[in-house]
Amino acid sequence: GGPRRCHTRSMIRRSGSATFLQGAHSLIAAHVSLVWVPTWEESRLERLLTQLTTTVFPEPVPLYVWTLSDGLRRGDEPPEPDTADPVAALRWVLKREASALYLFKDLHRVLGRPEVSRLLRDVHHRFEETYHTLFIAAPELELPVELAKQVTLLDLPLPGVDDLDELFTAVCAE
Repeated sequence: GGPRRCHTRSMIRRSGSATFLQGAHSLIAAHVSLVWVPTWEESRLERLLTQLTTTVFPEPVPLYVWTLSDGLRRGDEPPEPDTADPVAALRWVLKREASALYLFKDLHRVLGRPEVSRLLRDVHHRFEETYHTLFIAAPELELPVELAKQVTLLDLPLPGVDDLDELFTAVCAE
């Protein structure tokens, strides 16, 4: 005999990204309006959400990304005016009619503000029967008690073999 292997290739997770995309697709289809993704990998999450905007809906939908420094921005377009403040950004989101995805990157920094918590509850109620989903990217999140039942957790698994192979191929092509 020889040494026994602990893992075989078939046991290794092929793609953490595929697992995330499948979970996010299910949540969007179920009209879940607020999703927390515990991650440090904001760029990877944004790439995956961008991919979702063209695969989940019959027609592509926009992805708006919010940061404290820029406010709400769609792709490479200039930020929406006066949306750096989270209250203004959430009010802007509430006015949108067309389906869209939103990624809020710095929201965990301001969740203690009562008006932010209230507006997130408003987002939940306004969008619970629509295909609007607001994703919150934060390594840790201390939710105010009033949001505990409105926010759904979705893990972003580590990259799998397929993810790493795709990255390696892209780097070699540069």
